[in-house]
Amino acid sequence: MKRIHHYHADGSALGGIIKLPKSAFVPSQAEVSLAPAGGATSDKTGPLTFDDIVSCSGTETHASGSETEAGSWATLVTSTVSHLNIRNVLTADQVVAQISVEHPREGYTPKVTFVGSQFVNLRIAGVPVKVIINDKILSLATEYPPVPWTRNSEFHETIREQRRKVAAKGATPDWAGHLLTNDDPLDGFDERGYFVCSLVDSISIDGKIPGETCGHLVKVPDVGTFIFGQLAVDHGSFRLVMVRAELGSPVTGAITAAASRTNGSGMP
Repeated sequence: MKRIHHYHADGSALGGIIKLPKSAFVPSQAEVSLAPAGGATSDKTGPLTFDDIVSCSGTETHASGSETEAGSWATLVTSTVSHLNIRNVLTADQVVAQISVEHPREGYTPKVTFVGSQFVNLRIAGVPVKVIINDKILSLATEYPPVPWTRNSEFHETIREQRRKVAAKGATPDWAGHLLTNDDPLDGFDERGYFVCSLVDSISIDGKIPGETCGHLVKVPDVGTFIFGQLAVDHGSFRLVMVRAELGSPVTGAITAAASRTNGSGMP
């Protein structure tokens, strides 16, 4: 029986919502969604400045899906923000979220890689920030996994090791407790249906910033918490958000930069 493949990929380069000092939406930039039949789509925007809260010099998002020479189905989605500036505290020359998946002709679990996802010249309060990437998560598969990613024991152990590294540096501060956990990734999975981890193991600051770090998180008082490289994996999809800013007083709200998601499915 001939199989067909339904592609799924979408991305959003920049967007969010502000609650204070006034309620407003940060207009979504370079937002795309791939047709189930595949093909290619893209969007590109120019400079954006939103109330001195967030700005960028431009954004791009590209998504494509096609059959390979070997007969597998490949999907790629890339979302890029150039010269990102959030509250004049977080700046980066470029932030890129990229996900590539390849579904097999026989079977259902895809290869996946996040290679190409990156931060270029990331700074907090003008201080250079080195992002320590987890190579195991960045390039998860060289061959088609025998089981879905949610049942992949190697993936489970990668998440455990990442959490152990954070725990080894000391107790999780109160401000990070709802974003970081030392629980086993399988605890509560049946209710949630997904795992959350990060491409980023830790943040290294080349100097002193007016704040503190914990794992892939940075908190700056009176500005907010920055979450880097957050990855959510469920039975068939991968969602990557390279920057999420949870803003605090006097400006409150949430902004995401460089977000990509993909899955896809073969039938029957």
